[in-house]
Amino acid sequence: MILWFVARPDDRRKVLQVSGIVGAMGVIALVPYAWLVTYRRPVTDQVQLVLELTRRPDLLRGPEIYAGLILLGLIGKSWRQPGTLLTLSFALAPFIVFNQQVITGYSLQPFHYGEFIANYWVLIGLLLVFSVRSMSKRVLAYVAIIGLVFGLAYGSMVAKARLATNVAVDKGRAAASRLDKQGIVFAPNADIINSMASTGSNPVLWARYLLTFSHIDFQDQKLRFYRHLYYSRVGGDELRATLKQYGNNARFEIFGVERANPGLTVAPQPISAEEIEAAVEEYKRFAASFGMNEASVPKLSYAVVSPLDDLSNLDRWYERDGGERAEDLIIYRLRLR
Repeated sequence: MILWFVARPDDRRKVLQVSGIVGAMGVIALVPYAWLVTYRRPVTDQVQLVLELTRRPDLLRGPEIYAGLILLGLIGKSWRQPGTLLTLSFALAPFIVFNQQVITGYSLQPFHYGEFIANYWVLIGLLLVFSVRSMSKRVLAYVAIIGLVFGLAYGSMVAKARLATNVAVDKGRAAASRLDKQGIVFAPNADIINSMASTGSNPVLWARYLLTFSHIDFQDQKLRFYRHLYYSRVGGDELRATLKQYGNNARFEIFGVERANPGLTVAPQPISAEEIEAAVEEYKRFAASFGMNEASVPKLSYAVVSPLDDLSNLDRWYERDGGERAEDLIIYRLRLR
């Protein structure tokens, strides 16, 4: 709209009319959003530790580099033409979203722009360059075929890689439907418990995003995670090996998202070997001193487990009933000893 307003003075009245309609729709959508933000819980702000106060330009993201090539492809074309203006808008958009912090002073996980929107802008801009350059239909057909082949191949690879996770999510959904609507649930499998947290009515002992969507703070989340590890019979050596691997739940829960995922911030702080050892020792002390207070707060009502899971730690503090089969899972109702 801005480009059109500047480049085509004769159309400015129409631009203002269209902008007014689109802007009014945006304002209407923002009213309930602003109301929700006003009534957000204080813990929501506490966990947004990756919000950065910076005005540093960010000009070397992949979508920006590709967008720069699109701009080069428009050299020699009249920028006042509608097709060129539309192409320019898609090519300039990545620079705006990755550098809005220069004006606002706030940056929150900008990598999401690249993963979920900016690449699509660039692809649309690329096709529009072909149109502006009057490429033949044969070239566009080749581009479409190549894009389709790569899309199908990549989609198949991702689906195959996530098959076990997707199956676990479906199992968690099925198990959640078998539970009464009261009582806290424990499940050693992280994918299953994450599924139950989002598809069931029962609260859970721990889930990956429990911190973001509940009243607990970071320390409570970490202690719940330690309880989850303890009931799952995870030892210090196993935790140490897990913490050395990038992108797992343990790193997020113990060190926080801004430390576990360097891509979230412009100034990442890598997790050191000394910090990993300190975390392992902290967990080992927690497990060694585990008592009735830790077992009863929070008090568990269900365990959703595989027949191969080692429940010896859980059995020290809870009695299990005969169990109910849910496909290849077993749902136990628990009673504190």
